[in-house]
Amino acid sequence: MSPVSLAADADQLPRAAVFAEVVRGGSFRAAASALGMAPSTVSHHVRSLEDALGVRLLERTTRSMRLTQEGELLYERMRVALQAWSDARDAFVAQREEPAGTLRVTAPAGIASRITAAAGGAFLARHPGVGLELMADDRSVDLVAKGIDVAVRMAPLPDSSLVAKKLGASPKILVAGCALAARLPSTLAEALQRVGYVGHTAVPRDHILVTGKGGERRLPTTARAVANDAESQVALIEAGAGLSLMPRLFVREAIDAGRVMHVYPELRGSDLPIHAVYPARRLMPARVARFLPLLEQTLRDALA
Repeated sequence: MSPVSLAADADQLPRAAVFAEVVRGGSFRAAASALGMAPSTVSHHVRSLEDALGVRLLERTTRSMRLTQEGELLYERMRVALQAWSDARDAFVAQREEPAGTLRVTAPAGIASRITAAAGGAFLARHPGVGLELMADDRSVDLVAKGIDVAVRMAPLPDSSLVAKKLGASPKILVAGCALAARLPSTLAEALQRVGYVGHTAVPRDHILVTGKGGERRLPTTARAVANDAESQVALIEAGAGLSLMPRLFVREAIDAGRVMHVYPELRGSDLPIHAVYPARRLMPARVARFLPLLEQTLRDALA
């Protein structure tokens, strides 16, 4: 069933609510006191509502008031509607204290599988009434169109109406599979020409920028292998497809496990900022407000 348009009733709905308060309170004066209106204003609203509906809702004299059959029908419908509104309002008030609904988060694959998932698990443990939908996607998606609460992004952010909170930054380091690392030439420039480069589809692959004692250097690269997500990129590096300049956050686990080696440690790339992006700061859902600190702490621990 399609939602009912209320455009034509924008003036009448408040008047119907005033009418319902008159019936509930038992008199125009009691309704006026409850609503903070003058009795004459309450009477005007009820008369205007009757004129709009073309029926008499109340039979009234100076001493008494009685509902007509039409008035009884309208009051019963309004009583149900106002109770539904009261229930919805109470639910939203409760959600400001305890999150509800489903938290929808998107993040690059290299973060979603560890950082965001760990923060999401901690969030669910604290708030058992909330669901979590975690989407691993290295692309930048439209949060509003997709109904996403929070996106983790590791790239310079374009100007937009979205709110961005910086969570930290990960330095870029040069890495290679262990077998390849053992036979790399002494200079990075030579290595890039001899063994090739493992790139990411979202990052320029014809050059890299590295900084060392001599300042920043721009070195040409030939992408021997390319992946569209960080986890596949790391897997290619482990398999010996080439070396790469990657955020340390993405390769730290592989380095700690001895599957990948940090090479040419005297050189490094720029720090890559990590942001949490969400649609609005004003009236932020409680599920987002409670999740962001957990995400920030989990990332801080991973970057330490």
